[in-house]
Amino acid sequence: MNPLSDFSMAPISKDEIQWVKSKHISLLKASLKTLRDALEIGDWFNEAEGRTGYKKSTKGGRGGMWLLWLKTQFPEMTSDTIARYQRLARNRLLLDKEFGLNLDATSKIKETVTIGKALHFLAERARQKKQSQIIDVTTKIAGTGPLELEDPLLALRDKIKSYVYDLYQLKYREAEIAERIKVAKLSKAQVRQAIEWSCREHPEILEDALKAFLG
Repeated sequence: MNPLSDFSMAPISKDEIQWVKSKHISLLKASLKTLRDALEIGDWFNEAEGRTGYKKSTKGGRGGMWLLWLKTQFPEMTSDTIARYQRLARNRLLLDKEFGLNLDATSKIKETVTIGKALHFLAERARQKKQSQIIDVTTKIAGTGPLELEDPLLALRDKIKSYVYDLYQLKYREAEIAERIKVAKLSKAQVRQAIEWSCREHPEILEDALKAFLG
């Protein structure tokens, strides 16, 4: 029944109110099911990452072999989408506490919970945690003087190791993008347009990006 199709000057009926409520509950249930499905997919990918042997590095990034396997097996899904599923699954307890993912009684569901909303919650929580850590360090410096210095050689090794890993990831991603350009047979003008659009929030690296993919 759609009350709007039979609109009149008559007072609002209980049937109309019930219709709105039932539609609202259906939307809540649908959005919650979508998020639950995303969590299940994320659980599978997290498990599959270990089963394939292409595990994450000690720095937490995704290795090249894992990305290549994903590209081969799931061409219809981007690696970023898969990473989002995995992140949601890894933070299941936090999401359940915040949104009540395991609620069965629809009357208890108070808000629409989408994948985007859940990811935003996790990103904001991570930002607040990082900000809190910065404040803690600043307070320690101000209150107790200089922090105890770590072994400079070990610190240098860690920094270089992180740099090498980031560089490896960058080279892999550059090769992946170059291959996409080649397969799609895009013109230089099209590639330049795509690069300029992608760099609109970071114009300071536009020239580097143009050099990387247009020579």
